[in-house]
Amino acid sequence: MLDLILGLHLLSQHYPAEGLENRTPGVYVRTEEGWTAGAYRNSWARPSFYFGKVWAWGPHPSFDLAFTLALASGYQKRREAVPCDRVPASFGRFTHSCWIETGYSSTPLTILAAPSFRVGPMRIAGLPRTARGAAVVHLSVEGRF
Repeated sequence: MLDLILGLHLLSQHYPAEGLENRTPGVYVRTEEGWTAGAYRNSWARPSFYFGKVWAWGPHPSFDLAFTLALASGYQKRREAVPCDRVPASFGRFTHSCWIETGYSSTPLTILAAPSFRVGPMRIAGLPRTARGAAVVHLSVEGRF
């Protein structure tokens, strides 16, 4: 029988958070061999899909440390028209325009590298600062099925 971990992405906190979404719901699955795939609403309010590998070490069934390495979509740079009153004054070079650039990758796929720890069903992951300048702490819940 295949032992699967199913999870729900809940939310993220960005440091600094300006212009980024903290509500990042989604779903994921992980096999007993550590292969993982999932989908979520990313920090740019776009759909993201990912596939990768998780290495987990746990001295106890209710606690583990893990590292995820995956390829994720949805972070490619885009120029989007927005109502002029929605462009934040501190958004730098885009202040005087009704266009805003979002995303940070020049390629369709981005490398996702995230250490995490789990206590009970809650997993907390950390992602380092990106080229956009935000570090992320992410919360998800998961269970074995």
